[in-house]
Amino acid sequence: MKYVVLLLSLILIFSLVDKIALGSEKILRDVKVEMVAKLTGIDSINSSLCEERAVYGCDLGHMFEMGDRIYFVFGDTFGKNKDLWRSNVMAFTLDTKPSDGITFDDFIWTREGSYYEVEDNSLKIHVMKGSDLWIGADIAPKFLKIPSNNNWSIEMKISKNEAVSYGTNFFGLIIFKDENNWLLWGPLGNNLMEASGIFNGTFKKIISLDFSEPFLRISKQNNRYLFYYSKDGNNWVIAGEYLDYFNSLQNAKCGFGGKEWGQNDYNVFIEYFSEDNNFYYFQNNEGLDKFLRSFTPINFNYYRYAKELIHRDLQDTTVIPTNGVAVGNKMYLFFMAVKKWGEPGYWETNYSGIAVSEDGGWTWKKLERPRWEGDSNFAQVAIYKVKGTPVVNPNFGIDEDDILIWGIPAGRFGGVKLMKVNSGDLENPSVYLYFTGIDKEGNPEWSKDEKKALLIINPPVGECSVIYNQFLKRWIITYLNEKSHNIEIREALYPWGPWSTPLTLVYARDYPGLYGAFMHPLYVENQGETVYFTMSLWMPYNVYWMKMKLIK
Repeated sequence: MKYVVLLLSLILIFSLVDKIALGSEKILRDVKVEMVAKLTGIDSINSSLCEERAVYGCDLGHMFEMGDRIYFVFGDTFGKNKDLWRSNVMAFTLDTKPSDGITFDDFIWTREGSYYEVEDNSLKIHVMKGSDLWIGADIAPKFLKIPSNNNWSIEMKISKNEAVSYGTNFFGLIIFKDENNWLLWGPLGNNLMEASGIFNGTFKKIISLDFSEPFLRISKQNNRYLFYYSKDGNNWVIAGEYLDYFNSLQNAKCGFGGKEWGQNDYNVFIEYFSEDNNFYYFQNNEGLDKFLRSFTPINFNYYRYAKELIHRDLQDTTVIPTNGVAVGNKMYLFFMAVKKWGEPGYWETNYSGIAVSEDGGWTWKKLERPRWEGDSNFAQVAIYKVKGTPVVNPNFGIDEDDILIWGIPAGRFGGVKLMKVNSGDLENPSVYLYFTGIDKEGNPEWSKDEKKALLIINPPVGECSVIYNQFLKRWIITYLNEKSHNIEIREALYPWGPWSTPLTLVYARDYPGLYGAFMHPLYVENQGETVYFTMSLWMPYNVYWMKMKLIK
């Protein structure tokens, strides 16, 4: 009998050792969750900034770090009246104290409206679409002053014109009295030149040329206006003249400006402007300041709003970022190009891919490769840099510069698969390796064939997030279970599992319409005993800052 007991004891011990070695011995007994703060929207801890940047509603809140900053990436975003829809926006912060919520420094923003600034040794004028009608110039952005003399001459050089050719744009030297009396001389549609305007309420075309030159001049001699152009600023050609019989332009101001009565904003760069041989050069802000002491900017009204980072193509409904990572001076955003939304928890993607930024997130370019097909198990991803974790092991085929990427299909009813890539090879699709199982020694096996990737967590798994937790000495994953509508958490000794049975992290009964749960390794306390995460709520359609306390 004693041999039977001994045998059973040995079996129990070896079973326990085996469980621990495989990571299936569950350490996490319970978890306590509470809401810390609302992160986005006008009634949040970032209320003023969100109002200023037109972020009234958004979701997700993936996080990644670059330098001293943490970046928060959000999905579909709208403005005050549920307008100004953007597929994605991104905030950044230096705040690494999560206990009272995260205060954003700003969003990556763009400007809406007409504005001016010094750029490329020129005065850059940004003309907003809809800046006056074809026969108007009243609301067009422009710089004006009362002429110093009765007879005068104004001149300028357009160093670059980025307006659409054959478009609905008109920019140049302007004489402006009021909406019923004005004249404009300059490039029309960025490929022609025209002098035209409104005189006593009637439109009149004075000059029309089928080419465009950079140097422009208007000379006034009593009520006679002469129009010049030049290729080089030295040899001037008279293009035509206008005799103002009825003095419709008497007491008018002079300067320059432009308009766009179509759908395309554009930039024009002015190298210099002169009035009666008083030259204003725009190589720096000092030159601009000198100019502004004489000329008044009019209709330069704009505001800054959170910028859409990655734009959708015609076949896409939207483009949703699913995670991000920074490597060196580059940022990478993994995204899914949504084809169409279906019933709750279901959607289809055209493909998933990566966008890259090399200027701190201000501009982004979609990479042609790598891309994952619409039916891929890597439509949505969770990303983790493995450096400093126990998984860095040559037997595992994992280097300290590797990045682990967990993937799920489009929607919220698929399971989880795993791939890895060296951080320096994110743009090289041929070196991505997919987890295919365990060898006889218990080491992971990898393949370049995505079709061989092994399911490591069974469905249903919605948007997920993975970090290594020092407190548990385990990897933890959080995700939405669309069937129960709760957010769940699992643990594993290894990134490939085996993963524990799930614990409910957040109950839908407490937070209806919940989804998300995105973590970042910097936002923890007591080595991960407390973990902070973002969570979205559907009906308020905003992002909340949550914390969980792990109990083992």
